[in-house]
Amino acid sequence: MSRLAIAIPTYNRADVLKENLLYMLDEIIEHQVAIYISDDSPNSETTTVVSELKERYSKIVYVQNTPSLGHDKNCYKTLKMPQESYIWYLGDSMKIDKGGISKVMNEITNNSSADFYITNATNRDLNLPSKHYSDTNVLFEDLAWHLTLTGCCIYKKELVHTELSTPVAKNFPQTQLILEQVFERCNLNFLAEVFISPNQNKGASYWVKNIFNVFGNDWISLIDSALKQSNGSINRTKIIKSHSKNTGIFNFKSLMKMRAEGHFAFGFYIKNHKLINLSSHLNPMVIFMIAVTPKSLLKRVQSKKG
Repeated sequence: MSRLAIAIPTYNRADVLKENLLYMLDEIIEHQVAIYISDDSPNSETTTVVSELKERYSKIVYVQNTPSLGHDKNCYKTLKMPQESYIWYLGDSMKIDKGGISKVMNEITNNSSADFYITNATNRDLNLPSKHYSDTNVLFEDLAWHLTLTGCCIYKKELVHTELSTPVAKNFPQTQLILEQVFERCNLNFLAEVFISPNQNKGASYWVKNIFNVFGNDWISLIDSALKQSNGSINRTKIIKSHSKNTGIFNFKSLMKMRAEGHFAFGFYIKNHKLINLSSHLNPMVIFMIAVTPKSLLKRVQSKKG
């Protein structure tokens, strides 16, 4: 039995899931990596896709949740399904680039003492060397923001518990599972040459319409929960802003686009300015100026650029 399994939570992305698995299948078969799929879709499209794939590769375990569990509970269930030593938790819109599975198999064969392995990603392309993290402070500064990406994290099976000690990290249970354990023992390897990539046909992510709650309120709650175990040496504000700084999710261009599309109204800013100023790495005055800029003006600017 392979020491590595790939676990995929999915929801209404049957075609994308099929495309991704077919892209990875030769390497999956080469290393006999088991695939576990927990399907929250309210239809049979993914069931059909998995049945077709099983004709080529039998080591696929599939369950459809009835009723649907929702994002967070499906995350827990998916992570608990495999029996293999290490679990690669892969989003249904993500694929592992060619050679990535082979490199990870080599890592866990030759260095199986790490509790977690973290991969690079094409849409983030971290400018960090492959390294072992044993210092929690350095880990938070370098990688805490990156661990929110569903697909970059590989977990040692024995560290995947039935449930988290305090499941406060709505939308980020897979990240909390790591961050709440590294204060007891920081033992994590970053793999700079292993990349995951998003499928360009994936469509909008589930959090797009609720972006300030997810990458504002929920992200802050995750960090605050994790830092309760720290000795106060980690800069809370810096870590919270690191997600916006590194992903650009609340940068100048993104906020201007949200304002033009009506997702960043002035009234919303007034009501939530403390949250927005903490979540974004921009100067608060810049954020204020974006919030007061007429939406119609920004639309005209965007149309001219188009």
